[in-house]
Amino acid sequence: MRLFIAFLFPFFFIFQCAAQSDTVFINELGTYVSREQASYYRFVIPTDRNTYLLTDYFFNHQLARSVEYKSKLGSIREGDAVYFFSTGIKKEEGRFHHGFPMGEWRSYYANGSMKERKIFTETLATYYTYQFDSSSSQIEEEGAYDLFGKKTGTWKRYFWKSEQLQNVTHYVVGKKQGEQIEYYLSGAIKRKEYFENNKVKKGFQYDMLGNKIHYFPAFEYPVSKEPIYRVLQNEVPCYAEQVSLHPFNLRFLVTKAGEVKNIEIEMTDEACKSELKKVIEKMKWKPAKKENQWIDYPVSFRMRTYGNGD
Repeated sequence: MRLFIAFLFPFFFIFQCAAQSDTVFINELGTYVSREQASYYRFVIPTDRNTYLLTDYFFNHQLARSVEYKSKLGSIREGDAVYFFSTGIKKEEGRFHHGFPMGEWRSYYANGSMKERKIFTETLATYYTYQFDSSSSQIEEEGAYDLFGKKTGTWKRYFWKSEQLQNVTHYVVGKKQGEQIEYYLSGAIKRKEYFENNKVKKGFQYDMLGNKIHYFPAFEYPVSKEPIYRVLQNEVPCYAEQVSLHPFNLRFLVTKAGEVKNIEIEMTDEACKSELKKVIEKMKWKPAKKENQWIDYPVSFRMRTYGNGD
């Protein structure tokens, strides 16, 4: 009998709240819709702080998010906010002020371990982040993002399951600038590189004893002989129309031999997709390199038109 009463309590609480508040249905974007189109149902509850607590539930009756707003329509967030996975595990938590995140925000992996800590500054939307490994809970990387969501200042990356630095990188508006340093696990310097506007200008490399050795970049991305959008423009008649009407994602693997494999194109026009695949398969690439060794590497593109017609 006790078990039956305990089982009913969460549902009694939900419907008790519903009796004291407005209940609406919303989609993923937070727009009010019919029940058939909804992803969540919402309760709107006034607080004693002149705000409204909006609680959204999955249709399995698990709480999805609980956020305070200035109005019952959910226009400006003001106050505490908590988000959950459909399993009930907390996904993210923090606080809003005038619609912007403020102070410390924490996000979590689906297993409940820490994923990221963001410390927001008084400057809107700028923050310092600590990013954690899902298995060891050690910090993987830390650094700041600017107002435009670009990396800025000094970023630090650590070896897996270690507090030893792996890289110290400097950014200006998301681009590498100035001295960059890579370390061995022992703490000895492995590489020093000097960048201007995200391009390496000179580099030096050392063995574990500190002796200078032949320099090569830690990683080189695959490069095609000609930009892929230009190849498709010139060789596939349907490409221009498709990309202007429906921008699409394109993914494939560039093998260590420079060949293209496993092409995926997000497009509904099957005939055009087939023509695109035939051309892409023929393209030759300089493959990726990791520590001076050729490797297979997946690449992805968002194919769309730009103001200059490309």
